Amino acid sequence: ATGMRVSETGVQVYGGMGFIEESGAAQYYRDVRVTAMYEGTNGIQSMDLVARKMMDGGEMAAALIDEIEEQAERARATHPNMAEAVWQACE
Repeated sequence: ATGMRVSETGVQVYGGMGFIEESGAAQYYRDVRVTAMYEGTNGIQSMDLVARKMMDGGEMAAALIDEIEEQAERARATHPNMAEAVWQACE
């Protein structure tokens, strides 16, 4: 929301020129608007992913977390800090 407000203000500062490409304000406005659309799409996909992983009572989600923990344990010898961070995130 903040990006939208800032870009809208930028367009307004230029007045009618805000929509002219030479000002650059219109491009910022479009970029922020597209980003909001992408975020919405990602949000929908993430909700769908979680819903599908929890359909079986969470068994698939638990299996995924177990796999992540196994890989973190394997990485502990070569990347101990990263492995610990992943391990903590799974807990």
